[in-house]
Amino acid sequence: MDVLAKSGVKPVWIERSLRIKEAEKRVLKRLEGEWAKVVLEIWEEEEEGKGKGGRAGGRSQWRERVLGMRCLREDLAWVNAEIDLYNLQVPSMSLQRMRLKLDHLCEAVEERVGGGGGWIDKTTARAVVREGEKEGVFSNVTALGSLRLEAEELKKTKRKDGKGSGGGSDIWGGGGSPSGAKAGAGRGGGMLDTIASWFSMGQTKP
Repeated sequence: MDVLAKSGVKPVWIERSLRIKEAEKRVLKRLEGEWAKVVLEIWEEEEEGKGKGGRAGGRSQWRERVLGMRCLREDLAWVNAEIDLYNLQVPSMSLQRMRLKLDHLCEAVEERVGGGGGWIDKTTARAVVREGEKEGVFSNVTALGSLRLEAEELKKTKRKDGKGSGGGSDIWGGGGSPSGAKAGAGRGGGMLDTIASWFSMGQTKP
């Protein structure tokens, strides 16, 4: 570990942990952004005198919307696959993480937005939507932006390196030699990344 630290290479489980934290943050941003959109829609309906469910129905309307988003389910499946691999890689069980559930994330957003009351003013809602648009979390494909793309690029690079070296790759993504292990430590997980793909594909079905 000291050798890796001095050379500026992070262990693969630390790299994966950082990726998971960033992904979770972006999913929460998407949920908050969708809540802000619902708030703005209700404000608009009230101003036009068309409001039916009003603020009381805003929360259920938001939940129904986000729970029905396929792209969010796929993002969550990807993050949970990363968490499963991370839990296999960490040196201690005390470092393991719980898998994410959309219901629990929704509850966290409801507690965090509007001081626990779940309602925000129009100005704040507009600011939240603008920030989400700037960060690209409202994509119909993924809220995770470049995270998933970068992970795929790392897998491709690792596979190319593995073919070029002629050595087998261990489950930690390192290869059959100490130098391969050092190279893999900064990139990601060989067989484990393949398992991640299986996990992800198995959980994205509606």
